[in-house]
Formats: sequence, structure tokens, C-alpha cells
Amino acid sequence: MTTAADISWDDLKAMIFAHSEQLRETGRLISELRESGKETDRRMQETDRLIRELRESSKETDRRMQETDRLIRELRESSKETDRQIRRLERQMGRLGNRLGQFVQDMVEPAVVRIFQEQGIPVHRVMPNVQARDDAGRVTMEIDLLVINGDHAIAVECKSRLTSDDVD
Repeated sequence: MTTAADISWDDLKAMIFAHSEQLRETGRLISELRESGKETDRRMQETDRLIRELRESSKETDRRMQETDRLIRELRESSKETDRQIRRLERQMGRLGNRLGQFVQDMVEPAVVRIFQEQGIPVHRVMPNVQARDDAGRVTMEIDLLVINGDHAIAVECKSRLTSDDVD
């Protein structure tokens, strides 16, 4: 063990210098630790901010999803209503088409009889809406007016608007 008498003045200065170097190094490390702590605090605050933003974003996403779900439900209901209206309109159009077809047929029938008679073709009977069926009972042909004399029958198709497809 070294005693105080054994230590020289130079040794003491060297020890003090070494100790002061250690204190400076300790101070520097403490400073770095403080800076590191500040950086950690800053990062924690940033993390907290990001978490808050994420929560807000998540709430907004949830709100938008609920709104989207509501809009989808409304769209489905609207689509169902539109489908109902289309079916109703189709029925009405079908009835109107049938009435128009019947109207045209009622207008054509006396004219057909007159035209045939003017051509010297006697007309004994006119049968409206004649249907031909197969063995299974399915309708295979519909004739608007079947004009009959004793030996001949003429099928008349009544159209409010004639197209080339109707003739072919």
C-alpha cells in the first residue's frame, strides 16, 4: 500500500489530472445521456402524437365505413324500388302493347275482309288470335287473324310497325 509520504508532487498532479479527465469524461457522458434522454422524450412525444393521429384516423375510417354501409343499404333499397317500378312499368307496357295490338287488329280485320272481297275472294269467317300447339301443349305459332273461305285459309299478321325481320 502506498502512503501519502510515498506519493510525490508529480504523482499527485498526475492523479489529479487523471481524476479531472475522468470527471470531464463523466460530464461528457452525462451530457450525452441527457441529450439521449431528450431525444428519447422527443421520440416518445412523436410516437404519442402518431398514436393519437392513428386513433383519429381509425375513428374517421370507422365513420366512413358506417357511412358507406348506410349508403349501400340505401342503394339496395333504391335498387329494389327501381326493380319494382321497372316490373310495374313492364306490365303496363305489356298491357299497352296488347291494347295497341288489339286496336291494330280491330282496325285491320274489316279492311282485310273488304280487300279480299274486292279481289273476288269470299270471306266466310275471320278468327282472331289463333294459336297452334305441339303435342306437349306448348304454343308454337300465333296468328293474329285467320281469314277462311271454304277452301282456303290466309294467316294475317297485324303490325303497328313493320320491320324487315317481321317479314323474314
